[in-house]
Amino acid sequence: MSIPIGEYLFRRLKQVGVESIHGVPGDYNLRLLDFVEENGLKWVGNANELNAGYAADGYARLKGLGVVVTTFGVGELSAINAIAGAYAEMIPVIHIVGSPNSVHQKKHVMLHHTLGDGNFNTFANMTRSVTTLVHQIDSAVDATEKIDQAIVKCYIQSRPVYVSIPVDVVDLKVDGSRLNIPLNMSFPPNDPQLEKSAIDTILAQMKSAKRPIILVDACTIRHRALAETHAFIKRSRLPTLIAPMALGAVDTSDKNYVGIFTGAASPPEVMKVVASSDLVLTIGPLRTDWNTVAFSYPTPPLRTIDFNANGIVAELAQFPGVRMHPVLAKLADLIPEEGIPYEPLDDVPGPAPPKLVGKRIEYPESTITHAWLWPRFGRWLREDDIVIAETGTAAFGVVSCEFPKGVDIITQALWGSIGFAVPAAQGLALAAKELTAGAAGPAEEDSHLQREHRLRLFHRNRTQSAVSNHQRRTVLLVGDGSLQLTVQALSTMLRLGLDNLIIFVLCNEGYTIERLIHGAKAKYNHMPLWRHSFLARAFGGSSEVEEGGSGTSAAMSAKTRAELDALLGGEGHVDRVHETSKKGICMVEVFMPVLDAPDVLKFVYGEPTD
Repeated sequence: MSIPIGEYLFRRLKQVGVESIHGVPGDYNLRLLDFVEENGLKWVGNANELNAGYAADGYARLKGLGVVVTTFGVGELSAINAIAGAYAEMIPVIHIVGSPNSVHQKKHVMLHHTLGDGNFNTFANMTRSVTTLVHQIDSAVDATEKIDQAIVKCYIQSRPVYVSIPVDVVDLKVDGSRLNIPLNMSFPPNDPQLEKSAIDTILAQMKSAKRPIILVDACTIRHRALAETHAFIKRSRLPTLIAPMALGAVDTSDKNYVGIFTGAASPPEVMKVVASSDLVLTIGPLRTDWNTVAFSYPTPPLRTIDFNANGIVAELAQFPGVRMHPVLAKLADLIPEEGIPYEPLDDVPGPAPPKLVGKRIEYPESTITHAWLWPRFGRWLREDDIVIAETGTAAFGVVSCEFPKGVDIITQALWGSIGFAVPAAQGLALAAKELTAGAAGPAEEDSHLQREHRLRLFHRNRTQSAVSNHQRRTVLLVGDGSLQLTVQALSTMLRLGLDNLIIFVLCNEGYTIERLIHGAKAKYNHMPLWRHSFLARAFGGSSEVEEGGSGTSAAMSAKTRAELDALLGGEGHVDRVHETSKKGICMVEVFMPVLDAPDVLKFVYGEPTD
């Protein structure tokens, strides 16, 4: 059975659980895009390539794979920031590029969307540093092998890949019977002897420790080790903490849960557990500056065991290539039912609370400050919510929340590209909608990857029936400055008719995080205040869903604590935000002081000068 390369590509993507394709059309990818909807996939269509890349990133964080399609040169370079972010954050995004006619490329013809030098490899070479694989398909000879390899490598390594297809190659015929062979998306097995040695070493160190603890970090989520981690935590019964980039990875209602470890800025009860520990079992470590709160983790190597996706480090012993998943699973089986012994901390003095640098600014009691906002926001959240917090005060603020069971918290704390969260929220909301539609039961073409995600990415100690009963809310927290970078994503959200999507805009007239770093009163940190309530209308939103067009939207604002508390369903009030979001998108303006920030952020940069 011979089929075009374009058909093979999108049918294969559908097999591994992708249902929607993000991107922007351009003359070099138009024929390729014809195959998207012909093969049962949804074409999203974004306002620009950067938004498309961010949206594919958000989509991948829930669905396991995201896809963005751009045109050659001008399109792919517009997306490369998003691809670099996915690479840094370890998110599996497939970047497909429609390129010029292969004959023209071989003849080095001077074409539009090029640098005019006849070199058609320039842009592919640019992307090599931010992808784990680059395939430039220029014939039918090995096209199917390259496509399959790209998909598998993207998923297994949890990093972006790049595939370009010339406009004249899209219709070349390949053997379609290969689609009958499912892709092997399983992780390669560990070396048995090396794995056993690692397990024996870990058990010995755990046995000799008096106060071992568990610290769950970002790569536990990125490399899909949640199920094994939960089993290990439950069986060990050890005190468990999470790093800021691992928010949502652990059931906070579990009796083993201690809190969020924010380095030297941690609350005293958390620091007491860490400071008194003689062994830290770190699962999926990602020790970035923001994730460690300015590298203030007091965990020296001689009392740390790191569980990584590509190896185990147990104090001075290293076990390269030993993947953490089977190690955690086998440790859980080998630990006695009574768990690992842990000496109580009753007689251990706790450390002093963290001190902030500079004089704290005092505000009237009615003012919505970060100190008040984040505990209130945590109480408003519901089980299974998806929360995405933009880089800046929002990402640092959510660390102060207490989360209900099953909440996913998403930030971009390593790459830190402001503007990421708005289009990423579009991708997340779309993925949540698709997962809800598919949760009632496996479809005929239910794939290995879809089943894998029900067990791994979607695993948060909740039952499958609980997941299928309702669509998860997507809650976006974004500053007014960051919103202005990628606000066109709101148009895409409305066009897709997304609902259960709530956007909190923190209105502080610019870039507060940068005001803390430098230039508290500088003009370059100031942004004009938009009238956000008019945005949805400008982008085609309406109060009713229109045939084939824009979805519903509503806008609210709060300038005082009482006003916001009422909107969130405080005592005697209906939760207007939640009720409105059932029908579409709800945007809430939250007005805050220009120089106020979360305490964790102040710990890093100090109090700003008012």
